[in-house]
Amino acid sequence: MITVQRTKLLFASLVCILSLACKKDTFTTKPQLTFESVNTTTLRPRSILTFSIGFTDREGDVEDTLTIRKITRNCAQSTFTARYRVPSFPAVRNTRGTFEISFDYNLGSGLPGLPGPQCPGRNDSSVYQFILKDKAGNVSDTLVSPEIVQTRN
Repeated sequence: MITVQRTKLLFASLVCILSLACKKDTFTTKPQLTFESVNTTTLRPRSILTFSIGFTDREGDVEDTLTIRKITRNCAQSTFTARYRVPSFPAVRNTRGTFEISFDYNLGSGLPGLPGPQCPGRNDSSVYQFILKDKAGNVSDTLVSPEIVQTRN
């Protein structure tokens, strides 16, 4: 299972691009998340799953918690929730950036690991949910990924 001790590794590829907004109304007190990309929708053993999730925040205080849920529709035993501390970076009003969130599937890369499918004879068909909480306790809406199929082999 994913461990909290490996949080810093999860965010090792965190890329924060700070910029000021041209439009004041694009930034809100509640953090906003947008799905940018995922490197694959079929995850095979000995590979890495990487999500790119965009964020904006008016106060720039997003260094609190990122909650990630794997919701597996065809095997409840494969579902999990993990919470990660967002690393500190300079808080600037109207912050915009991208989280690069990576998981290892039986590769041994040092990233947080994803367990294999838990139901015998089935691949996992899952979506990942992302929720960001900032220092002030404001919580983003839940962002949902496209479906990811995690194969047994």
